[in-house]
Amino acid sequence: MDIIRKSVESESIKKYMSYIISVIPYSIRVLNKTFNDFLQLLLKNEGETYENIKQYQFNKMKETVHNAYYYTRFYKEKYDKHSFNPDMLKSEDDIKKIPFLSKEEAKKYGYEMVLSKYRKKIWLLKSYTSGTTGQPLTLYRTLRIS
Repeated sequence: MDIIRKSVESESIKKYMSYIISVIPYSIRVLNKTFNDFLQLLLKNEGETYENIKQYQFNKMKETVHNAYYYTRFYKEKYDKHSFNPDMLKSEDDIKKIPFLSKEEAKKYGYEMVLSKYRKKIWLLKSYTSGTTGQPLTLYRTLRIS
């Protein structure tokens, strides 16, 4: 055990390890894949027109609404109750057709709002709001924020 401790504390080993680590780009060494993917998306779309960016955002929002409807019982029931279907989203004007989510619903049905593929506890992080306006709100999210 003493030999291992001495070798780890050795200046030459520290220098060698520092060199190896320095060869790995900062973006990979320190920042995670999610950040790098997002950065690449930003760089790729940096020269896009305003209209193209708006269309991209609308398509991502449609994808989110679609996933909520087809992969959670909560949103399926809520949307059906309000006669809303994700296929109704044809333009930005249709966004107003999406039923609102109340804070009370978020408190009561928080876990049920999580997509079925993320329902395994190991995939979810439990977060809380500060609760400055009342009781804290429990939120669930995956490690990847997208």
